[in-house]
Amino acid sequence: MKSRNAYAARLKRLIRHILFPWMDPYLAALLAYPVGWGLALIHYIAELPLLVLDCLGMPEFFGYLQARFKKDARPLLARECAEATPIFSGLVSLQKIRIDEDSRVGTHNGKYAYVSYYCINCLGRLSIPVLMHEIVHVLQFEQAGSSYLFRNLMAHLSKAKYNYGGVKRLRQLLKNPRKLHLLNYEQRADIVSDYYLLLDGMRPEWGSATKEDLPVYREAILELFGKPG
Repeated sequence: MKSRNAYAARLKRLIRHILFPWMDPYLAALLAYPVGWGLALIHYIAELPLLVLDCLGMPEFFGYLQARFKKDARPLLARECAEATPIFSGLVSLQKIRIDEDSRVGTHNGKYAYVSYYCINCLGRLSIPVLMHEIVHVLQFEQAGSSYLFRNLMAHLSKAKYNYGGVKRLRQLLKNPRKLHLLNYEQRADIVSDYYLLLDGMRPEWGSATKEDLPVYREAILELFGKPG
């Protein structure tokens, strides 16, 4: 039944993309501004085949390959699940996530980590903030389908890349929450990783927020990803 529901959701996502693209909050944010129409068109064209491939079972095919060739990939540890639960429980299937800590392809000797559907590829143990950043990408797949691949690519090609502007910009965007969806997919993930840095009493990667600003981050996360549970 879950599998059938997943395919129904993918088909619904494909139909929405074709007929009602403005119902996607990410595309709607681009379409709300004249300068974003060209970028929205690029997304519309590039994401269409990805959503078709979703309906044909591409995520399951990659899942099969990963299960076959990444046999040492592990599930989340109990501590990692406990850290992720307040933000991600009810939003992402944490039990499906696997971590390949010996991934030498694409990680540049451990400098980078990346997500291929439910598999987090890295070299060595990730810190909790970085792991939460990667879990955001799994969530983005569950919410947007394989479109997340193209959206992450576009984020890397953008001038801002990961820099969402810190707590000061979050406060500005929260005055009109729909504008939060103008943030690219890497900026969104770094909002979450900075949230976890602040929880641990550390400085965020971007801006100069403190623990007193955690409610701002929580509000932005809820607006971007939905309520847990």
